[in-house]
Amino acid sequence: GLESDEDGGLESDEGEGLDSENGGGLENEESGGLDSDKRLKYVPPHVRSCDDAAVKQNLEKLQKRVQGLVNRLSESNMHSISSQLEQMYFENSRNDMNATVTQVLLKSCVTPVLLSDRFALEHMMLLATLHAHVGNEVGAFFIQALAGKLGEFLALSPNYGRGKECDCAVLLFCHLYNLKVIHCSLVYDIIRLLVGSFTARDVELLLLLLKNSGMEIRKDDAASLKEIILQIQSKAAASATNDSRTRFMLDTIAAIKTNNVRKIPNYDPSLLEHMKKVLRGLIRSKGPDDEQQLRISFEDLLNADKQGRWWIVG
Repeated sequence: GLESDEDGGLESDEGEGLDSENGGGLENEESGGLDSDKRLKYVPPHVRSCDDAAVKQNLEKLQKRVQGLVNRLSESNMHSISSQLEQMYFENSRNDMNATVTQVLLKSCVTPVLLSDRFALEHMMLLATLHAHVGNEVGAFFIQALAGKLGEFLALSPNYGRGKECDCAVLLFCHLYNLKVIHCSLVYDIIRLLVGSFTARDVELLLLLLKNSGMEIRKDDAASLKEIILQIQSKAAASATNDSRTRFMLDTIAAIKTNNVRKIPNYDPSLLEHMKKVLRGLIRSKGPDDEQQLRISFEDLLNADKQGRWWIVG
């Protein structure tokens, strides 16, 4: 309406039709072509709401399908299920898939009852396989959400929540480290947090963490483990909490320090070694583990929404 015929120049009636159809046509064919017209097309609110409904429906279908696969997950069908999920990454938006896989795994694994080691290892092995085959952002998306959950639980008084959700979150971090999705520095961050407050509940979580990952830390970084042990021993000596659980934890630390696996209570290294072997068979890439390990601090994960995700490339 505002342009004169002279301004319209060389445009044909057909071109004007296309422009008006696209809400004023901010670009003509010469500058952007039909693709630009499609990008700039005005979508009326009633059509937009239909699009939103379709997107919501697709996400619900995606979640149902991913949940169905994860519900059936076991060591024997790990290859089949991870392959189907990989294919879904190619057929859907990566962000939608990352969000859905994370949501389904957290729902399955962060529960009021503490998970068995096998259950936790199988689910983290699935994540480790996708992390290796699809890309690092799969693991990064999950650990950011898991760190957020753990941060929420640690803020709950007096016992970090009523159930064992906090323990489950710690256990998942243990196995993400054991399977080399995350670097041991993130596990140290969690240990330091727990040593800092050192309540009876912290001691319980430290025992869980050291039992499940202490020997792996010893193999990877003996110097840091020695520093952690000294911190814990110093805190225990100064603390009034010298109950049986604290002594139990100190015995576990002594066993880890002297590499005496048999003295670590309820610890069976054969399950983890077996799962690592299965994972090596599943992961096709021959590169070293540390190439894909995520070195992100717990604080960075908690502040990602405010300070950005420096670990995401592109």
